[in-house]
Amino acid sequence: MLDARLLAFRVGAEHDPYLTPEDIESMAFRVESEEAFNPEQKQVRLLLNVWIDAHVRNEPDAEPDQAEATEYKGIGFCRIGFVFTMDNYEELIQPAENFEEGMVVDATAMAHLFAMAYSTSRGMILVKTRGTSLEGSLLPIIDPMVLMDKEG
Repeated sequence: MLDARLLAFRVGAEHDPYLTPEDIESMAFRVESEEAFNPEQKQVRLLLNVWIDAHVRNEPDAEPDQAEATEYKGIGFCRIGFVFTMDNYEELIQPAENFEEGMVVDATAMAHLFAMAYSTSRGMILVKTRGTSLEGSLLPIIDPMVLMDKEG
């Protein structure tokens, strides 16, 4: 990993109320990825866009299973960029013959890159949300192949 940096970070939005960590009952995460390839420098760039959704109990004193919850979509957002250098780039990533700008990528190699990027993102988001209403935000553990699936 050559570089890992937070490119954008936001907690809350104009239309959302001010929330404290105690107001939030649960959080959900939506993650999308983007890839770019630089054959000359043998580099792969990954971008992870992470939206944090929060569920807030409307009746704080009610029992958890009886309280209605309001969902706030996209109450948090992070865009994190990664650059990886690969010594054996030519073996694992090659131009596709049937596409103008496509690439044929070794799935196992990309899964490892996504796993490193996602794991690093978990820690970055956890630290960055400290002291905010989204304190304690921890990305769930997932199969890195999910990040490569552009169909779903």
